[in-house]
Amino acid sequence: MDEINKLIANPQYRPFFQILKSMRNGIEYGGKLRFAHTLVMQAIFKRNTPVLKRLSTVLKMTKAHGGILAMYALCYRLLMTIFEKIDGVKDINEFTTGCIAGLLVYGNWHELFNHSITHQITLYCGARVVLALGNMAAHKISKDVADTKVERIQVRRGIQKTSWALFATITWGSVMYLHRFYPQFLQHGLESSMEFIYDDYKWNDLQSLLGF
Repeated sequence: MDEINKLIANPQYRPFFQILKSMRNGIEYGGKLRFAHTLVMQAIFKRNTPVLKRLSTVLKMTKAHGGILAMYALCYRLLMTIFEKIDGVKDINEFTTGCIAGLLVYGNWHELFNHSITHQITLYCGARVVLALGNMAAHKISKDVADTKVERIQVRRGIQKTSWALFATITWGSVMYLHRFYPQFLQHGLESSMEFIYDDYKWNDLQSLLGF
C-alpha cells in the first residue's frame, strides 16, 4: 500500500491520476444526480409499470449518466494534457479541448451514449453558460456607464433583474403556448410533467380531486 501511495503522490504521474480522479468524480456526481431524478420520475409517471422494471430503468439511466460524465472528463483531461505538452498552458486550450470533448461525447453523432441524457446535460449546461455570459455583459456595461463601485453594483443588479424578468416572461409564455398547441415538439420529460400538472381533469369526488 505504501508503494502505491508513493506512486500516487509522485508529481510525474499527476496528470494520469488527475484524469482518473476526474472520471471517478464524474461517475459519482452523475450517478447520484440521475439516480434521484429517475427514481422520482419513475415513481410519478410509471406507477403502473412493474417495480422491477422501474428499478432496472433507474439503474440503467444512473449508469449511463455517470458514464457520460466520466467519458467527457477522460476526453477533456487527456486532451488538456496533450495540448500542454505540445503548446504549453494557454487559455484558449480550455475552450478548444472543451469543444473537441463536447463534440465527441455530447455531439450525438454516434450511438455510444444515451442521446436523451446528453441532450439534458447539454441543455442544462448551455442555460448556465448563457446566464454566465449575461452576467459578464452586465458587469462590463456597469463598468462603462458608472463611476463608483456602488453605482456599478446598482446598474449591474438592474440589468440582471430586468433581463431575468424578460427571459422568464418569454420562456413561460412560450412553453405554455407550445404545450397547448404543439406538445409534440416539447422534450418528452417536460411535456409529461406539464400534462401531469395542467391536464389532469379526472375527478368526481374529494378523494380523486385532492389525491388522498
